[in-house]
Amino acid sequence: MSFFLNSTRSVNESDIIIGMLDTGIWPESESFLDLDSDPPQPNGKALAKNPSISLATNAGILAAFDDAIADGVDIISLSVGGWPMDSFEDSIAIGAFHSMKNGILTSNSAVPGVDILAAWFEATTVTGSKWDNRVVPFNIISGTSMSFPHESGAAAYVKSFHPTCRSMTTAAISDTDFAYGSGHINPVKAIDPGLVYDAGEIDYVKFLSGQGYNSTQLQLETGDNSTFSEETNGTVWDLNYPSFALSTQLRQPVTRIFHRTVTNVGSLSATYKAIINAPEGLNIQVQPNVLSFHYPGEKQSFVVTVETALNTTATAIFGSLTWDDGVHQARSPI
Repeated sequence: MSFFLNSTRSVNESDIIIGMLDTGIWPESESFLDLDSDPPQPNGKALAKNPSISLATNAGILAAFDDAIADGVDIISLSVGGWPMDSFEDSIAIGAFHSMKNGILTSNSAVPGVDILAAWFEATTVTGSKWDNRVVPFNIISGTSMSFPHESGAAAYVKSFHPTCRSMTTAAISDTDFAYGSGHINPVKAIDPGLVYDAGEIDYVKFLSGQGYNSTQLQLETGDNSTFSEETNGTVWDLNYPSFALSTQLRQPVTRIFHRTVTNVGSLSATYKAIINAPEGLNIQVQPNVLSFHYPGEKQSFVVTVETALNTTATAIFGSLTWDDGVHQARSPI
């Protein structure tokens, strides 16, 4: 992750609170002793574990989200299994929506999660097999329970530099096919990305509108009396997300127009130029192709038009858009 002991640190890092929701937590593990951790700050607080909440049910997941939000955490790390369903029936989606509304930071990036050295449940053996009698405090395992601590730690690092930040993009470049988001996470570069694709409540309401939800289904998601209106009409592909995707039948041409807004979190003034990487068969246009910012927090919108003939036997084509001011490179895969 290019995150070293001598990386730049923030004096605010010990104030960041992470709420961890996971079905694989063993509180008796020595990993929870925090023997080498710094003492809490005077304005900090300790959060009690709640073993009575079961993440095996939708009610339990929502209760865990409610507890974490009520405790005032900055970041929620969630790792549970599930299957695709409509957002208004998905306790994880509902909990995530309410976390976003309450200013809890969200992140969409690729992080390490395969063959990770991690604390292990000592009430069982290494493999769980009846022929295995090895009991160890650590094990090499894979899964979201391994990747989310990396993501949460990186998010906490970014949050310590940007306390009001509610979304995180990374400055690393990923050339892996179907590597959505902003690429493999790089915490050090993420604290100074230059531009971010911020998304708030109205953005996700428009996203739900684009999925064809009605006002009753929307209220199940938001928990309030929200209704769709002309202002909240939107499309799925216009969610302010740092990647672009479209699909079609093989060798059938397709054109799509995407609307995005970026926020300047860099210097007082900066001018970004659009750098387009479009392989053969992919036509990408950006309007405007230059964005000028005059103060931090300023927002600028742009339109990306993607057209492809797919007149080859290729089943997938990949390109990218990078906003470059000579110092920062905010890259989005297409």
